[in-house]
Amino acid sequence: MEFIEKFKTEKDWMEHFSKSQSLRKKYPDRIPVIVDRINTQTPLLKNHKFLVPTDLTVGQFLNIVRKNMDTLKPEQALFMFFGDANEENNKTLAPTGALMSRVYADHQDRSGFLIATVCVESTFGGY
Repeated sequence: MEFIEKFKTEKDWMEHFSKSQSLRKKYPDRIPVIVDRINTQTPLLKNHKFLVPTDLTVGQFLNIVRKNMDTLKPEQALFMFFGDANEENNKTLAPTGALMSRVYADHQDRSGFLIATVCVESTFGGY
C-alpha cells in the first residue's frame, strides 16, 4: 500500500478532490481509480491510476489490473477490495458482475477517487 500512502500524504485531500472533480467533468463517462497492492507478496503494478469507463464491470477491471502485473502467474487469483485502505473494517470485496459506477457510488473516497487494493492468492495447487 505504499502508493496509496504516498497519494494520501503528498497533497491535501482537497487538492485530490479538485483533481477528481476536474477529471469527472472532463470525462463524465469515466471514474478515477487508484489501485495499489495490499502487501509485498502481491506483484508490483505498472500503473496505479486508472480512468475506468462507468459501464465496466469489476471483473473486467480486474482483468485490466491483472495485465498490469508482469509477474502474476496464471495459477494466482487476484482479489480487489474497495474502500479506505487504512481501515481494515472498511474494505469491501465487490461482486465481479457489479458495475464500476455502482462501486464508485458506494465506496468512493472523500478525495473523489475510488481507492482499490489488490491481493493475490495461489489457487489450483500452485505455490
